[in-house]
Amino acid sequence: MKKKIAVLMGGPSSEHEISLASGENVLNNLPSKYEKIKILIDKKLFWHIENKKYTQKEAIKFLKEKNIDLVFIALHGKYGEDGKIQRILEKAKIKFTGSDEKASKIGIDKLKTYKILKKKKILFPKTWTLNEFIKKFNYNFSFPIVIKPNDQGSSVGVSILKNPDKKSFLKAVKIAKKFSKKILVQEYIKGIEVTCGVLGSKPLEPTLILPQKRDFFDYFSKYTPNATKEITPAPLEKNLIRKIKRTALLVHKFIGCRHFSRTDFILSGKNLYVLEINTIPGLTKTSLLPQQAKAKGINFTNFLEKIIKLALK
Repeated sequence: MKKKIAVLMGGPSSEHEISLASGENVLNNLPSKYEKIKILIDKKLFWHIENKKYTQKEAIKFLKEKNIDLVFIALHGKYGEDGKIQRILEKAKIKFTGSDEKASKIGIDKLKTYKILKKKKILFPKTWTLNEFIKKFNYNFSFPIVIKPNDQGSSVGVSILKNPDKKSFLKAVKIAKKFSKKILVQEYIKGIEVTCGVLGSKPLEPTLILPQKRDFFDYFSKYTPNATKEITPAPLEKNLIRKIKRTALLVHKFIGCRHFSRTDFILSGKNLYVLEINTIPGLTKTSLLPQQAKAKGINFTNFLEKIIKLALK
């Protein structure tokens, strides 16, 4: 009997389209020894399975009646990466890929992540909530700043103000508030962007990210062809590579992640600052985590197989 794997994609977040691309890529590359079931969750949280539309409760019942062995979560952002789908599946006692509810809730919340990193003495940019920042500086900015939602991925709603004034500050806050109730203000750190994934208990090869058309690795740079140069393995000194790998693995462990993750950094001189951890990174044809696995000699089908084996244990 083939093991049955349901692939979840879509969802209500701003990363819906990216999730669809991730999910389709997973479906198309799953080893043939598995029976594959596509599940598309629309933005109103209806589940579409085999040309039928289900409520969440009905869909979970379907999964249990079908004796699904594993749910492969390819949902990004809210509902998929914030612990909600994990809680639903844990309650139904259905196995799934990726981090559990607790780690997911921490990982998507930058403030919670930074709180843990601070205790573990891992560097991250100086960060304030919006109210803390206004109270501290009263719009008298003395350095470039970054304004971002607390709980979004793919750089959605992020603005960098290099020569900020009150008007541009309020405009950036307005953009961020479209995506989150809690807004963060961070110091701007001049450096290069790198990212490093973890598979199981081992780090993958880091990627150097060089945006070609924007000042930073924003949503446009991530998903527009030729907008960014991504070099894997990163052409950096060996000691820096070791530091990036070690820190990615530590962040993965400290947050409590399972199976896989990807941590994004700014490298400034020899200082490595954590920006965020992605508990369900992109899994599209051009995504960074598959690139990093490939650099380790792991093709995408084998990469998926490794994740599935970890999740079925």
